[in-house]
Amino acid sequence: AHLERENAFIEREDDGEWFRYHALFAAFLRAEAKIRAPKLVAAAQAPAARWLADHGLLFEAVARAVAAADPNLAEQLVEQLWPEIVGQDALSTANELLEAVPGKSIGARPHLSLLAAWARLAAGDLAEADGWIEVAEKHAPKTGDAAEASAFGRMLIALARARLVGDLAAIAAAAA
Repeated sequence: AHLERENAFIEREDDGEWFRYHALFAAFLRAEAKIRAPKLVAAAQAPAARWLADHGLLFEAVARAVAAADPNLAEQLVEQLWPEIVGQDALSTANELLEAVPGKSIGARPHLSLLAAWARLAAGDLAEADGWIEVAEKHAPKTGDAAEASAFGRMLIALARARLVGDLAAIAAAAA
């Protein structure tokens, strides 16, 4: 709080509990770190993403997962964040995450496959979206919370696809 009052490049977050560097100073520090210690910066991304996720800062965790290009971490976060990503129409977040993870890794992970399907539907590419839907169904978990999250995700994708093509019967089926 003292540093903030002294205008020492520190700002209080809206929640009043956390502080962060001023955006320009933080950008400067990140750029300097990438130049001076790129391997250390790269190695810090996945642990930072896990810490952020463990503390409920899921969208911030996704940004670190993108930087880490860690498909397992990305899958875990997408499983947790699926309703928020779709509900907030966070297509740019989804695309950044999908671009950071190799396609082969996406195909082996049902929640990432669903995210890819949703992103392709948003782009109007039905054929590719259908392919990702098929992959997601093939690798869908069969039991537990992951199975429920996957089923919910598949229902959202079916609803989005039905709306896109104007299929009222499919909309009703997905909603049911």
